[in-house]
Amino acid sequence: MPSKPATKSAPKKAPEPDWKAIATILFQDVLFATNHLSFPGGSGTIYNSETGEMRHWKTRFADSLELVPGVKIDREAMFAMGLPKKQRAKWFKDREEAAKKRRRGYDQAMS
Repeated sequence: MPSKPATKSAPKKAPEPDWKAIATILFQDVLFATNHLSFPGGSGTIYNSETGEMRHWKTRFADSLELVPGVKIDREAMFAMGLPKKQRAKWFKDREEAAKKRRRGYDQAMS
C-alpha cells in the first residue's frame, strides 16, 4: 500500500481584521467629532457612562486608529502637539537630539 506524501502544513495566518467593525468605530469617532468638538472652549474630555472614566478625545481617537493593523500612535507626540508653539518646537527638538544620541551610542557599540 503506497504511503501518502508528507504534507506541509501551511503557516498559520493571523486572523483577518474585522474591517467593518474598525470602519464603524472610526466613523462613529468622526461623527462624534463633527457633532461635539466643533464648539470653542470645551475641555476635550469625554465621559464613558459604561466604565465611568473620563478620557481626552485624542486618546479615544488614538485607540480607534490603533485597531488598524500596523498602526501605532505616538501618544507623547500627539499630546505635545497641543503645547504652545515654542514649547512644542523645543519638545520635538529635544526629542530628536535624544534619538540622535541613542543612534550614535548604538552605532559606536556595533563598530
